[in-house]
Amino acid sequence: MRIRSAHKHDVAKDILLIIHRGSLLTPTMFDVDRIRQTLHKFWRLSRHSPGQLRRSLKYLTARDLIRPEEQDGLKVFSLTENGKRKVARFELEDLSIPIPLRWDSKWRMVLFDVPEGRKSARNSLSIHLKSMGFTKLQDSVWVHPFPCEKEVTALRHALDLSEHLRIIVAESIENDAALCEHFHLERHV
Repeated sequence: MRIRSAHKHDVAKDILLIIHRGSLLTPTMFDVDRIRQTLHKFWRLSRHSPGQLRRSLKYLTARDLIRPEEQDGLKVFSLTENGKRKVARFELEDLSIPIPLRWDSKWRMVLFDVPEGRKSARNSLSIHLKSMGFTKLQDSVWVHPFPCEKEVTALRHALDLSEHLRIIVAESIENDAALCEHFHLERHV
């Protein structure tokens, strides 16, 4: 059993999330000391040595997930486009659609036409749509009754499907009684 390898990936994942969440708050990049402090404080990874942190930073840099730069005499890190996509995939694990108190009587449809060469992305999209509560209306058309544009946009970005996926908000779908029953909804007139 190679525990070290699993720890390396855990630390690498946490480093990516720290840099990402920090960049959401400020446009600054993170230096090694700030990453170490954040790991220790919020993730309680004190069991990991500074050597493991350095190896994880080297690993992330070699895989073009972070970019080291010199700034005011400090070595700082920022996410690359590959790093941003990787973080988006991590965030998919927690993606869910909030349920409002009252249905607005509109349907959200996700339509996609993903090329055969991107089959794994297409399969992943279907799995995530189902896990988020969508139901399949027909091949490549999924439906949900509640606002979900933000979540679908995150999914689209994470799977790099911008050119292949559309969101439609519809006032009605012909013969939607079965959908209303599936989602336990009543139309409010």
